[in-house]
Amino acid sequence: MAHVIVTMNVRLETPDTDPEVVKEMIKKTVEEFGGEDARQEVEEVAFGLKQIRLVFLLDEQKSNLDPLEDSLKGLDGVSSLEIIQIGRALG
Repeated sequence: MAHVIVTMNVRLETPDTDPEVVKEMIKKTVEEFGGEDARQEVEEVAFGLKQIRLVFLLDEQKSNLDPLEDSLKGLDGVSSLEIIQIGRALG
């Protein structure tokens, strides 16, 4: 079974949004969608705003990310998200 590596930026709503709380919700949502080995890093964007760089593995058969995007956008504290890269995992 082939996998893809998905990289996303998830932008937080306000500078006061707790990224650790949002990271937990993202992890749960990605796992429910079938993603695994999620790595999350908090990055400064501008004016105190932050984003979470999310990288995870996903079965190639679940390559339609629209349902996952909708779920992540609906989380409390999430302003928007952007898919940065999708690539086939080698090895």
